[in-house]
Amino acid sequence: MPYKISGSTSEETKLIIIEETGWTITASGIENGSYEIDLGSEDGPILIVGRRTSDGYSLGYGNITPAYEGPAVGQTGIFGGGGGYGNNIEYITISTTGDAEDFGDLTLARTAVAGVSNSTSGRAVFAGGSVSPGGIGNQTNVIDYVTMLTPANANNYGDLAVERANIFCMDNATGNRGLWVGGTHPPIYSNVREYITISSTGNATDWGDLPTPKGASAGGTSNATGNRGIMFGGSIGDPNYINSISYVTINTGGNTADFGDLSEGKGFVASVSNGTSNRAVCAGGYDNPHDGEPSTHTHNTMEYITITSTGNASDFGDLWATRSNLGAVDNKTNNRGVVGDGSDLYYITITSLGNTTSFGSTAAGVGGTGGTSNA
Repeated sequence: MPYKISGSTSEETKLIIIEETGWTITASGIENGSYEIDLGSEDGPILIVGRRTSDGYSLGYGNITPAYEGPAVGQTGIFGGGGGYGNNIEYITISTTGDAEDFGDLTLARTAVAGVSNSTSGRAVFAGGSVSPGGIGNQTNVIDYVTMLTPANANNYGDLAVERANIFCMDNATGNRGLWVGGTHPPIYSNVREYITISSTGNATDWGDLPTPKGASAGGTSNATGNRGIMFGGSIGDPNYINSISYVTINTGGNTADFGDLSEGKGFVASVSNGTSNRAVCAGGYDNPHDGEPSTHTHNTMEYITITSTGNASDFGDLWATRSNLGAVDNKTNNRGVVGDGSDLYYITITSLGNTTSFGSTAAGVGGTGGTSNA
């Protein structure tokens, strides 16, 4: 991904560019007005840039602005883990359509990961999950982070207090708090609530308990800096899948409160929102009644709520097929949500009711991933 510098000057200026590998020096003369200079790509050298005027006075960076030539800030969607206990991280440009691209690797291969971010501040954090071969005793408490504008491998952030997967997750965007609620460590369902300050590193901090242990979900979202986090469905003990919707206030402590109901009880749902515009959409899911016919209990329904109110969910439209355990990202007030499974990505316009539309494909698979964005 190439980078550039750009800006403007009211006097004749030289930009001094030093290639750190080999210390090669080049200089570009700038006339009065604006300028833009390409600085190479991710495969090229690291560059140091200074600015000097004709009278020899050094202005350092001055009004030179580093700029990323790639997805606009607020449009990078990122998926971590999944794909059959993978360590893969993939990304998309949410405002366009196209295939997911490789971003890097998590520190630990896993599925059923929970992802949060601090929005345009650019950090994504992935927590928990199940490691191969899954099942009892194979959940993790690992927390990883990446900087979303720079493809690279993840770094260790810290640990959750309790090893678990399929956690409800939400954040308050540039408010810088990520919240993880409940989760599953078969055969136990968790009542733990924990939070982090996304821009720092360290272990998650206890935030009180749910009144009833609940897991089997990726169904958490929020209205961003509006500070209301939403949890859709889940399970209170296999096969007891529930239709409840509940909410929390992300930037404070406090109890989890009842919001309303989904049309049916289900877990392993995906959710997106348009942030402070206050609409959330819940997609797909699975109700697992153990009758030997699992394919008949996976859902294609999508339902929506107005986040700042309370009440039951309303019909939004249908997924392209019956699906559960999807990965999902959104670009908040730009109104696009993207959901995906093991091979395909689809999108919706959050303000408009309707069915999903094809977006692209994914090489490693984003089903069961932690999805978030820099919106």
